[in-house]
Amino acid sequence: MVKAYCPVCQKITPHKSIMRRSPSDHCSRLQVIQSFISSLMQGNHYYKLERQCFCRVCNHQNIPSALSFTEPRIS
Repeated sequence: MVKAYCPVCQKITPHKSIMRRSPSDHCSRLQVIQSFISSLMQGNHYYKLERQCFCRVCNHQNIPSALSFTEPRIS
């Protein structure tokens, strides 16, 4: 599990990372059909996804950044 700084807890806590559909992905039916056909031809994902991180202690959503995350050490 990834650890990151949580501004609510004010310390480094474990975080869960999930992929969710982008909120700006809502379009008209014609645009959805066109993007679906385009994604089939190009092999891309049908939905645009973005990474969202949540603190395991307080469930606050944090903005993922490369500087705030620490990799777990395997010992």
